[in-house]
Amino acid sequence: MRSTRWASWRAKMVVMTAGAALAVAGSGATPAHAAPVWRLPDALRGDRTTLPGQCVSTAPLTHVDHIRPDGIRQAATPAQGAASTDSQARAYYFRIGGGEVAQIVPPAGWKPLTATDQELKAYDFPPRPTDPADLAHWTDLMSTWKRAGRPGMCSTNLSNALPHQVTPSSVTVTAPTDNWAGGMNVNGSQTQNTFTQTDLKWVQPAFIHPPCSASAEMAIWSGLGGWNSVDLDPNGQGRLIQDGTDQDGSMWWQAIAPDYNTYQVTWTGAWAAPGDIVESLVIFDTTYHDASLYMFDSTTNLSQSTSFGPLGGHSGQDFYDGTTADFISESPTIGKTSTGAPIYAELARPIGNGTIYFPYATTNGEPIAQFPSWRINQTRDGIARQTTGYDGVHAWYNAWKNC
Repeated sequence: MRSTRWASWRAKMVVMTAGAALAVAGSGATPAHAAPVWRLPDALRGDRTTLPGQCVSTAPLTHVDHIRPDGIRQAATPAQGAASTDSQARAYYFRIGGGEVAQIVPPAGWKPLTATDQELKAYDFPPRPTDPADLAHWTDLMSTWKRAGRPGMCSTNLSNALPHQVTPSSVTVTAPTDNWAGGMNVNGSQTQNTFTQTDLKWVQPAFIHPPCSASAEMAIWSGLGGWNSVDLDPNGQGRLIQDGTDQDGSMWWQAIAPDYNTYQVTWTGAWAAPGDIVESLVIFDTTYHDASLYMFDSTTNLSQSTSFGPLGGHSGQDFYDGTTADFISESPTIGKTSTGAPIYAELARPIGNGTIYFPYATTNGEPIAQFPSWRINQTRDGIARQTTGYDGVHAWYNAWKNC
């Protein structure tokens, strides 16, 4: 894997909104390692002592690299990796589905606001802009950044299924799906890759279960692909890269390729509380074929991130579908029937008026109004589950209707 290069970083608002938190992420070339027994430093364990309820297995930590300010990575010994403090940045590598993904932890006491441009690049932070307005926004974001708690990931049995109820042949349409609600930027083609970046902000709701069961779920996310690739694949399997939150505030990411699915992979170091403003940023590098996934809680200023190239025997390109940029809330799947049909979880209901508020979204670093859009309402078994106010221009709400 390789450290993702940001071709450009310009914060462009769709609507006026308060704050955001762009922070650390990364991946990089790493030498071959043996399999030492690692433990995480106590100082990075945070204050969450239990894993999210959806976790079915903890992703093993395979090795730790030191990252020099110039970006060069060197293998750390088990003792160095287990140290509570370190004068160098560290990349923690976790085994996911036959591949490795990485989380970067900057050096103790490091601050992006006072970092050199070379350090920002090495630690995969957004570069310091030169445009005065962009620099002011970047300074505001970086001045409040905090390192998240312990690095860590766990695998779940939840998945965000690929919708394929319709095959739109035009733009500016409203489409029904079994599981998705929200909107997408589109390019009018099922095969032309246009989109490489999504950025979506929402207010994390509190949820109630009645009249749904205690196992009701909801996933809120942004990502690339999923819609067209599943229709074009002869076996109905598509490509999708995404990250977001669940109804309990757990932050997760997921990557889907034909014949491969990570399911939701949950970061275990931080989560969003009801009322927090959270943000999902997904970037695919079409030159190096790797993905970077970032989740930010701009209420607490904590972030989670990871990146990957080859994963589970697939190249990074196998996960990429750049024909749509997606801004979605959905019913995750919890399994499949004997015939392979998805089994959807009941849809958890946000407390209050049952809505989720999305104040901000960009595609490829531009306002979503720069691209055509589709609106997506969730209807299954003849029952409306979610409707959306997405219009491809303004802030919007998704409204819960039924489990």
